[in-house]
This record gives sequence, structure tokens and C-alpha cells, in this order.
Amino acid sequence: MLKLVSIYKTYSLNNEKAIPVLSDLNLCLNNNKTLVIFGENGSGKTTLLNIIYGKDLDFKGKIIYNNKDITKLPFVERASNFLLLHQNRNTGLPETLTLLEVYAIIKNDKGLFLHKKRYYKELFSKLKRFEIGLEKLIHRQLKSLSGGEYQLFNMILLIEKIKDNKQYLILLDEHTAHLDPNITEKVIELTKEITQKKNTSTIIISHNINQGISLSENLGILKQGKLYILKKDFDWNEEKIKKIFVERNIKKYVYNENGGQHCI
Repeated sequence: MLKLVSIYKTYSLNNEKAIPVLSDLNLCLNNNKTLVIFGENGSGKTTLLNIIYGKDLDFKGKIIYNNKDITKLPFVERASNFLLLHQNRNTGLPETLTLLEVYAIIKNDKGLFLHKKRYYKELFSKLKRFEIGLEKLIHRQLKSLSGGEYQLFNMILLIEKIKDNKQYLILLDEHTAHLDPNITEKVIELTKEITQKKNTSTIIISHNINQGISLSENLGILKQGKLYILKKDFDWNEEKIKKIFVERNIKKYVYNENGGQHCI
């Protein structure tokens, strides 16, 4: 279980007065659950994920994961259980590596040449399933991939990192942004594979409301620094959710009217 307790985050520019981004934000996410979060630009969505992942430790509040206080634990020490995927190109590996070389590294095997044939077959099969010719790029360097090709490969790597004997928290930050419809469909297919695994909990930041609704029944709104969990008994669509972005009184739509703790 992931618990965020009274998270506060502020930014200040040029020594001016601090501007609150997250204000008494709370979250309770049980294992094997998926939460999709919507919010307007600048509402703090990416900031929230960076705090959860441990990339941003400059905040007030507490983070509990599986009954352990990890508030000040840096991301390098969370990486074995927390997996983060942004919309930008970032595997954390040199762009001069080939897809096959990266795949071998993710498999935690230094003996690429000892198992090259097996890894080639594995990765070739995984790339071929998309039917866009991605398998032909298996010996290409990462830097040669288009944005969509790169994100598909990123999703393959993410799934490879999920081992059956551990519990994982998956953080997806607008991971389908700026992709063409064909690639987006395939990324969503892989996203559903991840959320259906029995040992993953997933938080998805989505720029596409209808797409986000299709990924989970658990929906949240980040508004004025607080996270509100939407009631499931509404037939949610893009128009209704965008209305909540600007509506002042959202009490009837949410489980936690003051942004307090509500377990999913």
C-alpha cells in the first residue's frame, strides 16, 4: 500500500514569496489497484509523481510504502520497487546503445554475447507483435528511434523489469502524449497488460481524459493542490471531468470533499 500524508510542496522564483503547488495532499492506494489522475496544466501532476518516486525530496509530509516510512529515501533506493515512465526520451542509458544491448542490460545480464541468440529471439518477437516493422530496428541505436518507437520500446523494457516475486508501484506520466493514434493504441495495450498484473499498483497521469477513463474505474482530480477521488456512481466523460476543473463546489462528485484520505 502507498500512503501520502499531508504533502505540501511550494516553489519560489527569484526569492519571491513561495507559491503552493501541493497543499495537504493525501492518497491511499492499495496494492494491485490503478488510479488515473487528471488535472489542468500546472496543477502539480508531474511534481506529485517526482515526489512519490523520490526525485524531489524538498517537500513536507510523509510517504509510507508497505508500512515503511520512505519519505526521505532517494529514488535510487526506491528503484527496485518503483518504476517511472515519462513522456520524454529517457531510459537512463546512452543513446548510442542498440535496442538489443539495452534489452540485455535490463535483463541484468552482462554476458550479452553468451546469450545473444536467445535475447535476439525474445526481443525480435516482442517488437514484431506491433506490426510496424520495429523488429527491423533491433540493431539500431536508441537515438535513431522516432518518439513513438522509443516509447513502445520503453514500455517493453518496463514490463521486463517487473518480476513475479516482488510488488511494484508503476508511475506513468502522460506516457501517450504526442504519439500518433496507431502508436498510442499499442502503448495503451501494453499499459493494460501492466495494470492487470497481480503484483503492480499503478498511478497514471493522463492528458487524455477519455483514454484515462478506459484504463481504470478509479479516477482522481488534482485541483488547488489537493487530490480528490471521484465517486464511481457517475457516468464520467471528458465534458463532466473538465467541468470539475473549474467548478467551485465539487462535494457531490468526490469521496473526500476536503481532499482528505480516501483508500482505493
